[in-house]
Order: sequence, then structure tokens, then C-alpha cells
Amino acid sequence: MDHDLSKCKVGDWIWTIKFGWVKININNRDSIYPITILKKNKYYAYTYDGKFDITDNYPSAFVVPPKEFNAGEPPCEFKKGDKVLVSNSNASKWTRRYFSHKEDGFYYCFAEGKDEWASYGVAHKWIYCKKWEEE
Repeated sequence: MDHDLSKCKVGDWIWTIKFGWVKININNRDSIYPITILKKNKYYAYTYDGKFDITDNYPSAFVVPPKEFNAGEPPCEFKKGDKVLVSNSNASKWTRRYFSHKEDGFYYCFAEGKDEWASYGVAHKWIYCKKWEEE
């Protein structure tokens, strides 16, 4: 159970007991409650040790949720057919692909840079995936 939110940045996913998977909207390092999320048009803040209130005895926000909650993976930001860049190493170059799906922590993209139809639905597994920005 990882409730150390000190390394999290804006845009990262965290899991909360109250809301499930949510994205960090604000990380104000000078605040007692530096981690802020937006849910249902309202802001909620947490300490770096995952507490909703500094006097709480236990954390309620986690980088990796406790197994007992069966939280699954964070939601995927990509839809089938989205243009993405993928890589299997932080050091290797990024490759252009069309997104298929996410499963077991891996990103699957259609083969050889083709779309779903041209690749006959064949998808390959990648470790890293990010948005492909058109130039």
C-alpha cells in the first residue's frame, strides 16, 4: 500500500477511498495539503502522506491502492484509434502507432503503425505510451 504522494505531479492518477481513481489537478508544495483533485465541481485536498485531514489516523489517498479494495488500474486516457507514441524503454526512441487498448498495465497498439483495419486487428504490447502531437 503506497500512500506517499510526495513524488506525484499534476496529471498523475491517485486512488482515493472516497472517489476511486482521480487525477491530480494542483500540486502546491508550500501547502499543508499540497495534493488537490477536482471531483464533481469541487476541490478536495490531501497531505503528502495521503490524509484528507491532517489529524486523520490513516491515509485515504494512495499511489497504489490497497489490495483489499480491488481498485484495478487507473483509467486509460486513450481511445481505440488514437494516434500515440510508444516505447519499451525510457532511453529508446518513440514510435508512432494507433492505440488499441490497455491491459494488465501494458499499452497495445496496432501492428506496424497501421490502423485497426490495415493491421487486421493485430496489436503489439508496449510499456510506455504518450499522446502523439501533430506538428
